[in-house]
Amino acid sequence: MRSLFAWTGALLFMLSLLSFGLVYGWRLRVAAPASASVWRDVAGNILLFTIFALHHSVMARTGAKAWLTRRVPPDLERSLYVWIASVLFLAVCWLWQPLPGVTWEASGPLFWLLFAIQMIGVALTLRAAGIVGVWELAGVRQPRRDQPVEFKVTGPFGLVRHPIY
Repeated sequence: MRSLFAWTGALLFMLSLLSFGLVYGWRLRVAAPASASVWRDVAGNILLFTIFALHHSVMARTGAKAWLTRRVPPDLERSLYVWIASVLFLAVCWLWQPLPGVTWEASGPLFWLLFAIQMIGVALTLRAAGIVGVWELAGVRQPRRDQPVEFKVTGPFGLVRHPIY
């Protein structure tokens, strides 16, 4: 049963990442028409992102992890985190409301420069995920409690504190 929970969480994780690609590449490329509900949409977007970010920030704390492991088996801690984070990210992706207007637009060489910078960020994220371990990130494999996690300061972790963010 625990394995099923972990694997379904990993599938949710993958679905949330694919949803982001779809929403970012398709739905958010087009500005919304002007409407009377702009401030409601702004407030809703802020609320969605705040809930998603709070979950990440709170669950990164040692005290929150200790509280959680008193309520669920320790080998399900990461899987539960992945479940919640994935559901919240799916909500951000699919409930996010595009806003009217264009904040900025680039074309020509500037577009390609900015696109290259974005792809470097994607490459750093993927490299960092590989270092951490994709199965650990997805909650399928739990970190071993009897071995301390070694902080890495090489590769992407030598450039940025948390390159996956």
